[in-house]
Amino acid sequence: MMKFFSFKTEKPRQFEYKPRHYDERQETLDPLRREMGLSGEQGHSDKMRARMQHEWRRRKDAQRRHRSNVMKLTILVGLAVLVLWFMLR
Repeated sequence: MMKFFSFKTEKPRQFEYKPRHYDERQETLDPLRREMGLSGEQGHSDKMRARMQHEWRRRKDAQRRHRSNVMKLTILVGLAVLVLWFMLR
C-alpha cells in the first residue's frame, strides 16, 4: 500500500530549561532577616545609602593601605640610606 504524504512539517521539540541558582549567603541571610523583621525588599534610598556607605568604607580602607605602604617604603629607603652611609664612611 502506498502512504499518503502531507506537506506539513513537524514542529521542533521545545527545550524546557529552567535555570537554578543556589546562593549559600542568601540562604543563610534569609532566616536572619525574617527573625529581625526585615523584608528582602529595600527601598531605592536604602539601597543607595548602603552602596554609598560601602563605597566610602572601601575608599577609606584603600587610603589607609596606601598610607601604610608609603610609610613602609619611607622607612626602608631611610634604612638603606643609613646602611650605605655607614658602609661608605
